[in-house]
Amino acid sequence: MSKNTDNLYVHYGSDKFILGKSKELRNRTGVCKPFGGLWSSPVYGTNNTWRRFCKDEHFNVESLNKSFRFRLKDDSKILKINSITDVSNMYKRFPRVLSSGEKIMAQFLDCGPFERFGISEGSLVDYERMSRVYDGIEIRDINKDDDDLSYWMRHNGWDVDTLLVFNPNIIQCEKTTVSCY
Repeated sequence: MSKNTDNLYVHYGSDKFILGKSKELRNRTGVCKPFGGLWSSPVYGTNNTWRRFCKDEHFNVESLNKSFRFRLKDDSKILKINSITDVSNMYKRFPRVLSSGEKIMAQFLDCGPFERFGISEGSLVDYERMSRVYDGIEIRDINKDDDDLSYWMRHNGWDVDTLLVFNPNIIQCEKTTVSCY
């Protein structure tokens, strides 16, 4: 990919980026994905985008009317997940300690089981702890032959290739693509 297309992302639902508006990242009880942060999709290098998902599923299509594009600063620390091995390592590095109530609830989540990858049933990722080490996480199913990664993504709510920004200070605004406030 050329330098002009690398590292370009789109966020839907707003036509401008306002520093401080994105919600603080939090783990969610009984949910595989976190709450908050700035959710986006890569613009190039994938057909597995939020825009396509919304249109195909007739989901939240009105949010596609507003969007902005942005890049990440060069010194951004992004955890890249491109294989099921990366997923397994993420669970090992950032395991979430569950309360007894969450353990019971986790049994009914469709977040696994993925024992064959070293991920035990009911396991969840501690995204809050991850956000103290990384500025964001990018999950991309680059190798379309990796059925295990596709399966994990679908069963954990990561339906499309995604960049979730934890630290909004890494967003590099470009006058031609986004208004920054």
